[in-house]
Parts: sequence; structure tokens; C-alpha cells
Amino acid sequence: MGVAFPLFIIGLAFGSFANVCAWRIPRGESVVFPRSHCPRCGAAIPWYLNIPVLSFLSLRGRCADCRAPISWQYPLVEFFCGVLFALQGIRVAGATLLAGLVLSFVLLTVAVIDIRHRIIPDVLSLGLLGAGLLVSPWNSCLGTSSGEKVGTSLIGAGAAFAVMFALAWGGEKVFKKEALGGGDIKLMAAVGAFLGWRGAFVALFLGSLAGTVAAVVGMATGRLRRGDYLPFGPFLALGSWASWMGGARLWSLLVPV
Repeated sequence: MGVAFPLFIIGLAFGSFANVCAWRIPRGESVVFPRSHCPRCGAAIPWYLNIPVLSFLSLRGRCADCRAPISWQYPLVEFFCGVLFALQGIRVAGATLLAGLVLSFVLLTVAVIDIRHRIIPDVLSLGLLGAGLLVSPWNSCLGTSSGEKVGTSLIGAGAAFAVMFALAWGGEKVFKKEALGGGDIKLMAAVGAFLGWRGAFVALFLGSLAGTVAAVVGMATGRLRRGDYLPFGPFLALGSWASWMGGARLWSLLVPV
């Protein structure tokens, strides 16, 4: 618990940045310049009105200049990023902790973008893939020796990509329409680089299960109709994060030896 609270605070700040990425990356804008501003009136947001969660509450969810409403997405993403970071501090340490923070940040950002825009930008999926391969020699989730970790990461990325590509190809042949987007395929390759092929399998299983449950509930409540689009990225992100947190235990439950 010693590092959990500091990581929660850091996570709040990165959650604010995740909101910036979720707004700007799909629009092809820089995530650095210009500084944070109201998308309605364009007024720059001073630092003291840009404090994660607290500023939203103090402003009662409205822009300080034009009083336009601010989406609840902003404080929720900030808060959940803080929680994800804090949980990393409880579970892992060292270089693996850094890997977990990167993975958590990107998965959360991907989920928000896919919900909002129905895309998974390459800069996030391929960037995550590169990060997973780069940190693999120090990722304790992948094995013991550096060589074993790098090999597991490469095999995980390749296996996840191959399985997702096969599912996309087969689904398109069966359903006569796109079953999986390219962004989903590249995202799972990145997850494989962090978790290895076993962790990627667990992530895909959990993501598919969560997506199926959401679809059934949506149709049962009338929020979805058969054939409606349901972005898969958020469920893959959820399954991937769960697999990262407890992949070995979950694998033993799914594939008992």
C-alpha cells in the first residue's frame, strides 16, 4: 500500500492526459500543443482549473468561461486511471510496474476512443506493441531469463496477431461483413508482447465473454438490436487488463493441467 496512493495521484494526472489523447488523436491534432482549452469557446484552461476530478466538481461540470457543460467522461477517466495505477502498485514492482502503468494508460485511452469514434489509432496500438517488445527483457510476467522474456514477448505478439487475423478472416467469410477491425488485431498483438501467448489467450477469452454479456444485456433491455455495432476494443482492453493482473492464475483455471 506504500506506493498505491502516490500512484493514484499520478494516475489522476495521466487520466487527464488520456482525455486529451482521446479528444485529439482521432482528430489528427497534437497532444502537446496548444494547451488545454474548452472545445466549445476555445478559452485556455489555467492550471488551477485543470486539476483532475476536483476542478470538474468545483466548476459543477461547466466551463468557467462559456458555462458549456463538461462531459462526465473527463472526471471518470481521470478517476479510473488513478485506480488502475494504484492497483499496479499493489501487484507489481520495478520495471514490471512501469510496464503495467504504460499498459493501463494505453488500454484505457483505447477504450475511450473506440467507444467515442469506433477506431483504435495505430499510434496507440503499434506504440504499445513497440513498448511491450522494448521492456520485455525486464518484464517478470514473461519468464525468468532475459532471453526467455524476449522470446515469449515475440511469440506472444505473433501468436495473438495470427489468431486475431484468422478470426477476422473466418468471421468475414461466415457473416459476409467485417468481423474484427484491424485495430483490434494490432491491439491484441501488442497485448501479446506484454503478456505472452497464454496471457493474450486469457485476455481474448475474457474480452469475448464480456462483450457477449454486454450484447445480451443490451438486446434484453432494448438498447441494442441484432446487427447493431458494438465496439470490441473496450472489452479487449478490459480482458487484457484483467489478464495482466491475474493471467497465470486465470490460465490455470481455464486450462487445468
